[in-house]
Amino acid sequence: MIAAGGPASASPASSAFNACVTPYVNLAAKQSKAEYRDAIQYVGYTNCYYDLSQRSDITPQQEITAINNYYTYRAKAVGSVAKVSIKIAVQNILAKNSLRGLKL
Repeated sequence: MIAAGGPASASPASSAFNACVTPYVNLAAKQSKAEYRDAIQYVGYTNCYYDLSQRSDITPQQEITAINNYYTYRAKAVGSVAKVSIKIAVQNILAKNSLRGLKL
């Protein structure tokens, strides 16, 4: 699991962040492959940190932290999703043509 956190307090912003992240974390936990789990969580944290950064009830420092976290997770999400997407595309092409892929 990927460790990340939103606002530290029990504020409405913190509750909203947790409500945003929870479905992604739950879906990721159901995946059998770590790369899928990571991709799902990175996408979730990217979306939720963006949403957090747009709230009017956070401090300027929380906004800066949320924006920094957004960019951190966005970079991870893009790379992770690209890696998983390419792998799935190649597997689908091979299967469509009755060819076996590599067992890694």
